[in-house]
Amino acid sequence: MAPHQHADLSTRELLTAVVNNLHRRFFEAPRLDAKQLFIAIQGGREIPFMEIRLPEIDDSLHCLLALDDTQYVGSLNFSRFRLALRAHMARIASALEDPDAQPNTFVNASRDSTLFNLPGITEHDGQLNVLMTGLVQHRPGQVVLRLVFLDPDILRGAD
Repeated sequence: MAPHQHADLSTRELLTAVVNNLHRRFFEAPRLDAKQLFIAIQGGREIPFMEIRLPEIDDSLHCLLALDDTQYVGSLNFSRFRLALRAHMARIASALEDPDAQPNTFVNASRDSTLFNLPGITEHDGQLNVLMTGLVQHRPGQVVLRLVFLDPDILRGAD
């Protein structure tokens, strides 16, 4: 993308593309392929994930996928990851059903990052885990979609 080009991509369009691609890569893909992708992102890699065409500027937004599981409570394996991801995707899909609703976001302008407040909550052996999606712009035309496990105590603070 040229430095002064700008394209608008709504939160709804972005989240729809994210859910569709997460579903394709982790649930429709052969289990071995999906598990290898999980292992790569769990290992700290940023993996090419999707490309969103932006016809108004005749360019694309390149999206990488990453995982931050530092606050996951317990031992994260592929099956538990998919359960959390399914819950998170269901929460996003539910939010997208209302055409007038805009998902809450937390924005850190100094870091060019956004966290979508659409938590996927799972419980295993009495322990809660919370998965959300964040977005960080590394440079024009490229973002990292970061699946982030958050400290489950944030839910207790909401009571």
